[in-house]
Amino acid sequence: LSPNKAWLSLQHKDKLSQLSLETFTTIWSTNLKAPLSTEPKYSQDGEFIYIGSRDGIVKKISAISGELQWERKLDSPIYQVPQIYGSQLFLITNSQKIYCLDEKKGTPKWVFNTGLKGLVIRTKQSIRAYSDILLLTLSSGEITALNLKTGSLLWQ
Repeated sequence: LSPNKAWLSLQHKDKLSQLSLETFTTIWSTNLKAPLSTEPKYSQDGEFIYIGSRDGIVKKISAISGELQWERKLDSPIYQVPQIYGSQLFLITNSQKIYCLDEKKGTPKWVFNTGLKGLVIRTKQSIRAYSDILLLTLSSGEITALNLKTGSLLWQ
């Protein structure tokens, strides 16, 4: 559910549509040209949507028009919902790398390689930001803290 009272629907694997909750009509629909792998994440003001795909691309889309604002290719598929804190967008890729992107432009600020290999339990990872710390719960069960601004390891 979006802040602007619209509902998003993932359809046909690579199609994203926004439907009005008042009229139940399609506001816009766009083909993202890759199978989607995360739920949409709204920007704090509700004007933009961030979404990841199985081909490792994160996209910023206008929630009003459905127009692509930017896209960024990462190293592997994205299965976790992107998280926003301030002007930073955080993502965990299937290769267990943590990306911090500039929310407005999609440019990388830093990347942290967890060094984990092997089986990835997609639903067991999470990212939470508190003050100047980024807390990660990884598929291995480890909890890791990173410096929010630099991506440097604080503790594991």
